Amino acid sequence: MATRWSYLPVSPQGKALYIPYVLLLVLILVVAADQDTVAEGITIALPGLIAITAAMQWFAAHKS
Repeated sequence: MATRWSYLPVSPQGKALYIPYVLLLVLILVVAADQDTVAEGITIALPGLIAITAAMQWFAAHKS
């Protein structure tokens, strides 16, 4: 189901897809927070967050 800027899962498969997505986001943030400087953390976190969110957005747009 499309909302303003994202998609809400309605099937069990769609809901199950959000579990690894959220886990990957948390993992990226944990790894970025463990860096020595803020710049290193941003350099590590930003590309991963953008890539995973873009992939999830594409998948939701094409499969919903």
